Amino acid sequence: ASAADLCRLAPQLASAFGDLPPASRKVEEHGESFVSSLACDLLLAIAPPGSFAVLLLDDMQWADHLSLRTLDQLSHRAAAGDDIGLLVVAAFRSEEVSESHPLRMLPLARDLVLGALGVDDLGAVLRSMAGELPVAAVRQIAEVASGNAFLATSMLYGLVESGGLEPGPRGWCLRDGALSQLQVSNRTGALLAARLAGLADESSPVFHAAAILGRTASVEAIARVAEEPIEAVVAALRAGRARGLGYLEHPDRTWVFAHDRVREALLETLDDVAARGFHSRAALHLSERSTGASHEIASHFARSGDFARALPFALEAARHAQSVYAHDVAEHAYRIALQGCAEDSRLRSEVLDGLADALALMSRHEEAIGVYEELEQRRHDPVERARVRARIGEVFLR
Repeated sequence: ASAADLCRLAPQLASAFGDLPPASRKVEEHGESFVSSLACDLLLAIAPPGSFAVLLLDDMQWADHLSLRTLDQLSHRAAAGDDIGLLVVAAFRSEEVSESHPLRMLPLARDLVLGALGVDDLGAVLRSMAGELPVAAVRQIAEVASGNAFLATSMLYGLVESGGLEPGPRGWCLRDGALSQLQVSNRTGALLAARLAGLADESSPVFHAAAILGRTASVEAIARVAEEPIEAVVAALRAGRARGLGYLEHPDRTWVFAHDRVREALLETLDDVAARGFHSRAALHLSERSTGASHEIASHFARSGDFARALPFALEAARHAQSVYAHDVAEHAYRIALQGCAEDSRLRSEVLDGLADALALMSRHEEAIGVYEELEQRRHDPVERARVRARIGEVFLR
């Protein structure tokens, strides 16, 4: 029954289980706690008693509410003495995770702070890319990068593309004055801008479209959003691959950015009008080609400024998210829906109702009460107003 409940929440897992009995009513009866318990059971099935496994989770600074709750429950099970053969390694950017964040509060968790890379380590990274390099170049890059490998590799690309490092008969040659230019270009954004500036002008729509679509995007979607033929898109992406911006997969069907900061730098170069156009085309493409992408479609329409078209997708996304206890996704979708609702409409009251519930279930009580109070003001029937007041009282008691 647990497998059937899990597949009800995540249908993509059904093929791994085969024929299953009907799902139980436990999700409705026990809510989010049961869902996180199911997710824990799935993770523990990776390493049954007597075996051992390692689960690596990256970019956990973006983890959603339910994922964090699942990790918390897993950690509490281990603290209670359960025989768990699963080691979870959760990596996150420390500057984006506060001291009170759930990731820092897990019982039995051990912090492992990855310090900056030293000169020798950065030198090894750079030599793995380009072979032997002038010692002065490695030292200067290491000093300016302050141990950041991504920044160091960006600098190396910048030196080569600007002619500061040139291939010679005995290896790389450092041009006079190249390192002084490097010193004044020590910000990641500036280095990425230099790398992007080297692309042909006709390639810009391709990479902007890819950045709008996300860290990973199909070549077909990029072509549609960029309004470019497939052949031109593939040629531009191959040029980007040569510059270390990303790579193509499957083959030449999917583009993947090398790092989120590359994508962020591209988005920063877009003006608002152009960005809205890209988001509008992305939403239209996804609405025609994708199923189960209502939240993504709503987000693109919202960023294009078309909240009326975002509204039905936002409502669908919010309702689905609440049904699987993804309350943070539901909150975002409900907030998009609010901007598409008429101020005096009944639908707006329904959206406020859902938003308040999502906030309350995430223990954001003050925000939830504020939305419930707005909802109460919209209720004219005394019985309905009393029901809203009762829910406010329930939040106060939590």
